[in-house]
Amino acid sequence: MTYINRSQFIRDSTFCVHNLLSGNITDPQSANRVTGEQFTMTTWPDRSVRYPVITVQQTGFESNFAGIASNNTINNIDFEINVWSKSIPEKESLAGSVFAVLEQNQTITAASGLFDLRFFNITNLDEDGPNGTHRKLIGVRWMWPSQTV
Repeated sequence: MTYINRSQFIRDSTFCVHNLLSGNITDPQSANRVTGEQFTMTTWPDRSVRYPVITVQQTGFESNFAGIASNNTINNIDFEINVWSKSIPEKESLAGSVFAVLEQNQTITAASGLFDLRFFNITNLDEDGPNGTHRKLIGVRWMWPSQTV
């Protein structure tokens, strides 16, 4: 993992989380995916997908100066990690894997500059019917200390 660069923190932090998940969660469809199909993505693709899919997006940012006359900031970066599947058991299993990978690899995210992992939301967003897509939204937040100059 690379340390998050202030001038590219949106890109760097998103890829930090994406790479951690893609490198540590086994794709149940890896044998069936064709060239160009992805299991973990940072945006929803403009083409059809083969489920299951995990998406990682940065959804929030809050910055506060660390103190009076300080050039340091304490930042909170929020991410939405979505597990999409055609099967509820598969969705639940993969969501559990997301939780475990993030929780068990905090030393790796800390080496990139992301500290104090917090899970603040886990929500089911399932579509009805036998052909519905099942989705688990996982909200996570990291603290990222940064120097402004």
